[in-house]
Amino acid sequence: DTGLREGVGIEVMEDGSLYEGEWKAGLRHGFGRSCNEEVYQGQWVQGKAHGQGELMTEAEAGENGKTQFAKYTGEFQDNYKHGKGVEVWPDGTKYEGEFVKGKMQGTATFTLPNNSVYKGKFK
Repeated sequence: DTGLREGVGIEVMEDGSLYEGEWKAGLRHGFGRSCNEEVYQGQWVQGKAHGQGELMTEAEAGENGKTQFAKYTGEFQDNYKHGKGVEVWPDGTKYEGEFVKGKMQGTATFTLPNNSVYKGKFK
């Protein structure tokens, strides 16, 4: 017995954030969900969000005072949005295309709430 986490389990940190999912050699590895100020659900490799996943981040307070979230669905690499993905904000703005190390970069379609569409390259 190595004393390292292995298999499926839940870790609750002192700040109340948690990880629920698969472990390998003491690291998050496989499918899991992490909840802190953001929520990530998807694939993990050697302790990092890596592969297909979904990330919800706090965007703004809505008219009713409730917190609203932006939602990204797509590829991750080393904890970054990286590769092809779609991000949608509470107002309906949508970016569908390529991400590089967490930034909108590459070929994409950007749609505004009024349905104006920009297709092209982002830097």
